[in-house]
Formats: sequence, C-alpha cells, structure tokens
Amino acid sequence: MKLIDIKNLYDTGQVTKVLQAGDTFLVGRPNSQRGDLYSVLAIDQGDLVSQISANIPVVLPYKVYTALLTQTGTENPIATVLQNTLGGIVVWRRTSAGSYEGRLAEAFPLIKTWNIIAGVLNVTVMSSRITDVNTILVDTNATDGILNSTSLEIKVYN
Repeated sequence: MKLIDIKNLYDTGQVTKVLQAGDTFLVGRPNSQRGDLYSVLAIDQGDLVSQISANIPVVLPYKVYTALLTQTGTENPIATVLQNTLGGIVVWRRTSAGSYEGRLAEAFPLIKTWNIIAGVLNVTVMSSRITDVNTILVDTNATDGILNSTSLEIKVYN
C-alpha cells in the first residue's frame, strides 16, 4: 500500500470535498477518462486528510531485468535474479575467458535497450553491451572469476 500526501491534491484543487476516515474518492487525470481510487487512512486535526492509500496500477515505461551475476573457473555465470519483467528467462553462458552472454529471444531491441553493470568489491574493468536483439554481452577483460554478485540492470523501453 502506497501512502501519499494529499495536501498537494487540495492545493491544486483536485480534491474539493472535506474527507473523513473511511471515505473513498476518485482523482481524475486531465484530458482522461481514467481516474484513480483512493481511500482515506488518517485525519489530521481539523479534518484535514494527511495520508491516503492509493491503489494505483504502476505502469512503467520499460521492462526490467536486474540480477547479481557470479562466475567461477570456466563455469557459466549464475544469475541471482532480483527482478525480471522481460517475459522470459535470460540464459547465461561463458563464451570464452572473461566473456559471457545472456540470451533471450527478441528481448533487447537495439534502440530501446539500456544496461549497466557494476562490481561490488573489485575494480576490474568490466562492460556490458547489447550485441543483437537476442543477446547481451558481459566482458571482464579476458579474466574469469571476476563476477562476484556483480549488479546488472537492463531496461527495455516501450
């Protein structure tokens, strides 16, 4: 449940009714037929609403894949996936020393995909890049065993 400050809604004139605990109300968007339903959670002194709960569907302008990558020896990287809204599983494999690829069919449109990689404890130069619509490449400068809970985030914009 997300708590938001309703003072801003009063100041902008979006809410004109004095609300009481338990009330619900609809906040519309300009030039839109759609609104969001809110429930009043708490009342401050003088019947001013201080917090409301919002059942707002969160629609992000992108899909995201966030994972911690770990790789040892000549093994394939292991991804501890923190979030994946890509619609499939990214499959990781070692292609050569310090070079690894994640693959998911048609998941990474070249002009709509952003990614970043960052190590935790090491300072080794590493990079990530999209090579085609199916593949992201992670490179650790020809050295295996560098990925140790290394953060990788990929965003694919709508």
